[in-house]
Amino acid sequence: MTNHLSSYAEVIGAGAAFGALMISAAMAANIISKFGMGVLIDRIGAVPAAQLFFLVHALGCFVLALHPSGRAALMAGAFLFGTVYAFTTVGLPAVIRQVYGGAQYGRAFAAISLLTNAGNAIAISAIGRAYDVFGNYRAVLFLFTAFGVLDIVLLAVIQRKSAGQP
Repeated sequence: MTNHLSSYAEVIGAGAAFGALMISAAMAANIISKFGMGVLIDRIGAVPAAQLFFLVHALGCFVLALHPSGRAALMAGAFLFGTVYAFTTVGLPAVIRQVYGGAQYGRAFAAISLLTNAGNAIAISAIGRAYDVFGNYRAVLFLFTAFGVLDIVLLAVIQRKSAGQP
């Protein structure tokens, strides 16, 4: 969705130049949140840290889906949205190691990483197609909000199963 933020900004009347600032905010969050996720993983564990970041990301998507008119709200939404990138580079490997352990990590990471990257590649075009169908990005952003909540639930289930709980 980051690739579409300048177009999103134009659609809601904020302009492409402001959309470029939104991309910068998302990418700043990308960098900052990687450090934050690492610290949280060390303190509370990989799964809870990932759940917290998905909650923050979902909040950012929800804010953007509301199409706020204030530029501060748009920048905040873009920044919160950008935190999701910490999961793909820092959180995902940590979650996989926590769930699968060291012995199965390499095999599990390879398979999950392949599927994640394929999904991301498809999503870029799917977001554009959704815009063509709906005429805005609201449906995609609400869907991303729902996916964030679903990710939190699925991580809880995975953690319980990996710990041997029903």
